[in-house]
Amino acid sequence: MFLSSTLKKVFLILVLLVELFLYTLFLYFDFNDINIEISNWLKYVGIIICFLASLIPIFSPNSARPHYFIPFSLFFTLVSDYFLLINTDKNLYIFGVVIFIIVQLSYFIYIETLKKNKTSFLISLIFRIVLSSMLIIILSILQFDLLSIVSACYFVELLMNFITSLSLIKINKFFLIFSIGLLLFIGCDISVGLTNLDLFEGHIKNLASNLMWIFYLPSQVLISFSNYINFKNIVYRV
Repeated sequence: MFLSSTLKKVFLILVLLVELFLYTLFLYFDFNDINIEISNWLKYVGIIICFLASLIPIFSPNSARPHYFIPFSLFFTLVSDYFLLINTDKNLYIFGVVIFIIVQLSYFIYIETLKKNKTSFLISLIFRIVLSSMLIIILSILQFDLLSIVSACYFVELLMNFITSLSLIKINKFFLIFSIGLLLFIGCDISVGLTNLDLFEGHIKNLASNLMWIFYLPSQVLISFSNYINFKNIVYRV
């Protein structure tokens, strides 16, 4: 059964209200140091809702191939967040970061699919492989640990995706939603980096820790909502 345009708008408003409620609640918990476990589950439920909301366009009568990339990416985001947020074994954190690389590779293919330029795809792919390889070699020589190396490669992919996503705005101005989502994603990861550095302590470190989810949930909501862009009149090729 397909949802009408009006029902989709009502659905998105309801999703936004629920996400806003969860967002306000877990930020209240975080800033007041109340039950971190409950706060983490509230955050995770927010990501689950983002994934479920992104599925709706797949069942639209005007559904096109690009609609599948966002739910695919958000599913792996869910898996990654389990390792990084719910899981308590720090030895498993690296699996969460590796899965986030899969998420960024999915967004890379999504962006290049919409750009409809095979030359651009090949150039971008080669550039990413060379850049990541150089990064791995340099960080290995500097004796960074495996988690730091994988995290650096992931961040490079995210940054590249944000830059290349800006070209999609020429195709449809509503892709700005997707680009802003990736930009907030970057804000989250910078906050993660600042939290893990030993340069900051006390209130500054706590603020950086709280900023992670101030950026992160809105980023996933925007990415999920970007799947409601109408691809009907967009010509694309794999």
